[in-house]
Amino acid sequence: VFTDKKEKNPEKIWKQFESKLKEHDIVFVDTAGRDALEASLIKEIKLLNKIIKPTEVILVMPADIGQTAKTQAQKFKEALDITGVIITRMDSTAKAGGALTACAEIKAPVIFIGTGEKHFDLETFDPQSFLSRLLGMGDLKSLMEKIHSVVDKKQIEAQKQRLEEGKFTMNDMYEQLKGMENIGSFDKILDLIPGLGKAKEKISAEQLESHANQTKRWSFIIQSMTKEEKENPEILEKQTSRMQRIAKGSGTTTREVRDLITQYKLLKSFVKTGKDMDVQNLQKGNLPFNQKQLRKLAKKFKGKLF
Repeated sequence: VFTDKKEKNPEKIWKQFESKLKEHDIVFVDTAGRDALEASLIKEIKLLNKIIKPTEVILVMPADIGQTAKTQAQKFKEALDITGVIITRMDSTAKAGGALTACAEIKAPVIFIGTGEKHFDLETFDPQSFLSRLLGMGDLKSLMEKIHSVVDKKQIEAQKQRLEEGKFTMNDMYEQLKGMENIGSFDKILDLIPGLGKAKEKISAEQLESHANQTKRWSFIIQSMTKEEKENPEILEKQTSRMQRIAKGSGTTTREVRDLITQYKLLKSFVKTGKDMDVQNLQKGNLPFNQKQLRKLAKKFKGKLF
């Protein structure tokens, strides 16, 4: 980051660091966020554009900006040649209607959408995926892209091989839990799964938060297990003293340990049921089951998963 807290003139700040910045391949210059109609801002960005000569000029707009997006976009377009737009706050209830309309008006493409505050919450804008999610139809393609962005490729291949063989241990479950934490909140994941986006409306914020806390506590429980217990969790049900030790070590209760084992057994059953599915199709974002198979699985696991 380059800045001078004592200097208020952006032109002087740029010239102060200009020679050093030439050593870098990519440089981001972030201007102050103010009212688009403020004359001082328009004057400032025109000046910076002239002295910096950027290769890309990106306008960042929040999804909840509403109808003022059109006015803002037009004013910036008059001052600069906007090459792309990033729409933020897509994790809110706003659907970005105003922002998208503004982009169409100034003929500037949307390049990214922000669905959170972490770096992997910045997604490449895909019109088809965006529309699918907007209509509550999910977006498996984006979900798989998120998974690939936070999980090592070799790890994905190894897990894929194990799932195809119908193998599933507590180590595998731990990796799934950590992956879910890295992908984002549970409500975001629901939005990406076909048929579950609308179901989110029936789940309270307290329930979503409870689920997030539960996955963290399950991770702690698995971390407190021995190698033997992770590879063969069934032994825990035969030796309750192990459960007590694990609960104490993870700061949880024996009931939570039992709940985790129950969940593990359900997921293992699910893996065994779906081991013959087309995993490559799933990785591409396509549903691996036909409608009949989906109904059968939904009936079998209804109310049991998480």
